[in-house]
Amino acid sequence: MLEGEAAVLTATLSAPSSFTITVEFASTDDTAVSGDDYEPISGTLMFAPGQTNHPLTVTALLDGLDEPQETFSVTLANPSYATLGTAEASVTILYVDGPPALSVEDVTTAEGDTTSKVVSLTIHLLPASGQVVAVDYVTGGGTAVVGLDYEPISGTLTFAPGETSQIITVTVLGNALYELDKTVGISLSNPANAELGKGTAVLTIANDDAAPTVAVEPEWSVVEGDAGLTAVVVTVTLSAPSGLSHTVDFATADGSAVAGVDYQAAGGTLFFAAGQTTQTITLFVGGNTTHEADKQFGLVLIPTAPLLAGNLTATITIVNDDEVVVPPPPIPTIYLPLVVRP
Repeated sequence: MLEGEAAVLTATLSAPSSFTITVEFASTDDTAVSGDDYEPISGTLMFAPGQTNHPLTVTALLDGLDEPQETFSVTLANPSYATLGTAEASVTILYVDGPPALSVEDVTTAEGDTTSKVVSLTIHLLPASGQVVAVDYVTGGGTAVVGLDYEPISGTLTFAPGETSQIITVTVLGNALYELDKTVGISLSNPANAELGKGTAVLTIANDDAAPTVAVEPEWSVVEGDAGLTAVVVTVTLSAPSGLSHTVDFATADGSAVAGVDYQAAGGTLFFAAGQTTQTITLFVGGNTTHEADKQFGLVLIPTAPLLAGNLTATITIVNDDEVVVPPPPIPTIYLPLVVRP
């Protein structure tokens, strides 16, 4: 018989009788449990004179559990005006639904800074099963790196009958680097007494560190020299290492110093590799021997997202190193009187 249905058993007499015959009956648990799997019955059957068959109805309960077929017995006892032949009947209850499904849910967690943290993921089994259910699990795949971002796990979960959830834990390793969110894959496999529903999930390790700040010192100076080009090396810094590479554009701008006359115009892009915090820009000024006032030109940084902006401008002073040329004093002119004699 199927769960949720009724079945009719028949008690029979081998021959008609002129007497009223009675016999007691009762159900007995086997692998099925009365009240959970079937409705228990007990009582007395009465055969009228001449009657040879008597129906006996049993009902299986629909419990919603995935379980193997179960059995119970109905037994006759204490007959009057008759003897017992086959006194016991076995009733088998068949499960009517498909197997339960195992699923794992996605989880997102902030990575944290320099310590590790344990993240829980729930494995669901629905509906509940009347059998022991097992499933293997393993981490792998995704953008996160084993040993740097998380510690790998694998194993087997066992669900006791009626149990609908289990927890697995993954250790996430934090850091102080700005980086993209990273992912870890979790996979279920080899289910026993169940099927896979959502058999894969993603653990997202969300970045919680601010992007670094790019900056340059505001004042730089260089002695111009008498001839040729003199270099000044300007250092550009990031406030902290980053887990990503970054670029910063730069360009010079005239002040009292004029490009092509006092210095060489420059522009370009700085590249910071992951983990790198300094880069340099080499600028050149032209020398001369002319005494003149100190001159300045500017340097401007243009960071690209997601870098944060610190001080983005610098002034480079070209320090004059030529002395004032004092002209020699004039040579006096001596005039002699001219005497003309007759």
